[in-house]
Amino acid sequence: MKDSVCAELVKSRNAALDLPRITLQDDLIPNQEGGAGGTYYFQYGKSNSFIYECRGISTYYKVINGEEWGTRPDCSGKVNYFMDLWKMEEVKYGTFDEAGNVIFSASKSFSAGTKDFISEIPGEQ
Repeated sequence: MKDSVCAELVKSRNAALDLPRITLQDDLIPNQEGGAGGTYYFQYGKSNSFIYECRGISTYYKVINGEEWGTRPDCSGKVNYFMDLWKMEEVKYGTFDEAGNVIFSASKSFSAGTKDFISEIPGEQ
């Protein structure tokens, strides 16, 4: 049963990343140079919202019916991250605890252009 829950989280997270993203303000100017890709943060056990951080800018996305105005994400508890290092054809991923300490980390290779790079986090339910 746990494996099917983890597989559904992976499937649902990859689907969320593939949805169109709407921004209601002008694009911000990055405050960091370069970078091989961004990092996606999902709340532990969740798949309907994420934060994407790239070059010093963090953007919050939530899969919802209707609209959301000014609601901040709830980032309490553990947080999973998926760092897209597309130039290196690699994704680094893991889990931070409530204090920001890494409690799990791993990496895997994937071909450039592959959409489904989210991986299972062991023990996540």
